[in-house]
Amino acid sequence: MKNSLARYSTAILIAVTALSVAAGDWPVWRGPEGTGISSEKDVPLKWNAKENVRWRSELPGPGNSSPIVWGNRVFVAQAVQKENRRTVMCFDRASGKVLWQSGVNYTEDEPTQENNPYCAGTPATDGERVYVCFGSAGIYAYDFDGKEAWHRDLGKLNHMFGNAVSPILHGDLCIFNFGPDEKARLVALDRKTGQTIWEVEPPKLDEAERQFGGPGGPGGRGGFGPGMFIAPQMLSQADKNGDQKLSKEEFAALADAWFDKLDADKAGKLSQDQFAERLSEVLPPPQGFGPRGAAPGGGPRAWGERGFGPGRFIGPGLFTAADTDKDGSLTRAELKGTFEKWFAEWDSDKGGALTEDKLREGLTAVLPRPNFGGPGGPGGPGGDRRPGGRGGFAGGGNPSGSWSTPVIIKAGGRDELIMNFPGRLAGYDPATGKQLWISKGLGATIYTTPLWGGGALVATSSGMGGGNALAVKAGGNGDVTESARLWRLDRVKGAIGSGVIHEGHIYTISQDGVAECFELKTGNRLWEERLTGPGSRNSSWSSMLLADGRIYVPNQSGDVFVLRASSKFEVLATNSVNEPTNASLAASNHDLFMRTDTSLWCFATP
Repeated sequence: MKNSLARYSTAILIAVTALSVAAGDWPVWRGPEGTGISSEKDVPLKWNAKENVRWRSELPGPGNSSPIVWGNRVFVAQAVQKENRRTVMCFDRASGKVLWQSGVNYTEDEPTQENNPYCAGTPATDGERVYVCFGSAGIYAYDFDGKEAWHRDLGKLNHMFGNAVSPILHGDLCIFNFGPDEKARLVALDRKTGQTIWEVEPPKLDEAERQFGGPGGPGGRGGFGPGMFIAPQMLSQADKNGDQKLSKEEFAALADAWFDKLDADKAGKLSQDQFAERLSEVLPPPQGFGPRGAAPGGGPRAWGERGFGPGRFIGPGLFTAADTDKDGSLTRAELKGTFEKWFAEWDSDKGGALTEDKLREGLTAVLPRPNFGGPGGPGGPGGDRRPGGRGGFAGGGNPSGSWSTPVIIKAGGRDELIMNFPGRLAGYDPATGKQLWISKGLGATIYTTPLWGGGALVATSSGMGGGNALAVKAGGNGDVTESARLWRLDRVKGAIGSGVIHEGHIYTISQDGVAECFELKTGNRLWEERLTGPGSRNSSWSSMLLADGRIYVPNQSGDVFVLRASSKFEVLATNSVNEPTNASLAASNHDLFMRTDTSLWCFATP
C-alpha cells in the first residue's frame, strides 16, 4: 500500500460512494451499475443497416472496445494499427460526427492475437474526463475536449492473448484489473491526479491448484492437449438428443456434416491446405484464439498463417490421422471411417456412447500436442509479436489469466469491490483495497465480469475444455467458500461475454453462441438454445444487455438477437448490419449504440 492511502481513504469514506450519473448515461463497461442492465424503456426492438438507424460513423479499424455515453458524447477506444497509435474517439451523440481523437504512439512489442486488437478495453467517464487504458502504453485521462489531463505508465503487459482493461469509477477512484500478466494486479488511482492510492495482487492459490492441467486448472480436466480445444465443440455439435454423450451414429454423422461444410466446391476430396484453411467452418476458435474477419493491420487471415486457431495446430494432425491411404488428400469415406474407428477405440467400456471425457482423452491421445513454446514460438526468442503474431504466454507457457472487470456492489451495509480472479472470487473494500473475503472453486481462465442480482454473486471461469460457475452470498468475511456458497456447477459452457441476472434467473451466452437460462437460487438450467442468425459466424464474444425486459446479445457476424427475459425461451427479433463485432451494446435515452469492426452505429425508434 502507498503512503497516501490513509489520507485518501478518509476522504473517500465520507464522500459519495457512487458517481452521480445522469439519467440515461452509460458511463462505463456494462453500464452505470456494471451489471449490463439498463433502466431504459422504448429502446429499438428491430433494425437493420437501413431501418431505425439514427447514424453510422466509420471507424479507422477493428476493435473490441464497447461504446460509452455521457450526455451528448459517445466514446470508444480505437487502435490505428498502421500508425502505431492507441486512441480514444469522441463522437457527437446526435449526429455521429467525430469531435476529436486523442491518443499516443506506441511502437514497443506487446503480444496479442488477431481477434483482440489493441485498445480492446472500454473507457470510463465521469462527465468531466474520459479514462482509458492503452495496455502497455499506460492509462490516460482526457478532458471532454480531448486534452490530456494525466497519464500513468504501469509497466508492460505480456500475454499472448493480449488484454482488455476496462476502468471503473468509484468516488474519487479509477479502479481497474491491470492484466492478465505475471504481474497482474488490481490498481486504484486518484481520478483527478492519476496518483496510485492502492494496489493489490491476486489472492494466492493453494499448491494443488497451481498444478497445471488438474481439475480447475488451465483447461480443466485431462491435461493440456488438443482434446481440450475441440472435444466440447464436437460434443455440442453432434449431441442431437441433448444427453451429453455421443452415440456411434451421432459421431459418424458429425464426420458427414463436417465434410459437407469443408468440401464447399464439391470436389469430393480435400488437400491438407484446404482442410487447415477451412477448419474454422466447423470448429470456431476457442476462447482467445483465431480470426473473425480482417486482420488488425488490414491483411488477410488464414488459419495456416498466423494466430492459434485449429487450422494451425490441430488441422495438420487431424488431416494426417484421417488420410488413411496417405495420398495427400482426404475423402468423405476416409474422414467418416476415421471417426468410426475412433469411436470403437474410445468406447472402451462398450457402453455405446462417448462422453466429453472420453472424447477429450481420445483426441489428445491420437493428435499431436500443440507446441506453444521454444525458440521462435510464443514466448521464445524470435517470436512474431505483431497483433496476431505469436507473442508469448504470460509465464512462458500458461494461457490462463483474468480479463475480468471488477464491479462495485453494496452488501451488508458496505460497498464491496468484486473481482473474478483465476481460482478465486474475491471481495475488497474499494476505498482501501483490503481483502474482505474470498471464495474458492473457479478455474484458471476468466473472461467474464461477475454478475450481481437478487442478493447473489455469480462468477464463471472458462478455458479450452469448458469451465465452471459458482454463486455466493456477498457481505461475508474471510474464506467463505463453504459458508456463503449457494451452488457450484462443473462443465459449464465457456464464455467470453458476460450474462445478466433478472427476476431470479441468470441468462448467459457461450462463446459458441448458445444462450442459457438458470435459476439463480439453485443453478438449475431451465433452457438452452443455440442462436443462429443470417451471418456465417454464430459464435459470440459480446456481453448481454438487458433493457425493458429484453435481452440483447450480438454474435460475431454482427447479428443481434433480442430475447425475452423469461423462464421460457423466446426470440423477439434478429437484427443484422452485416458487420462483424466482438463488442457489446450500450443503451442511452431510448437509443442503442453498437460498435463493429468498421463502424459505430446509433439505432433509434422513430
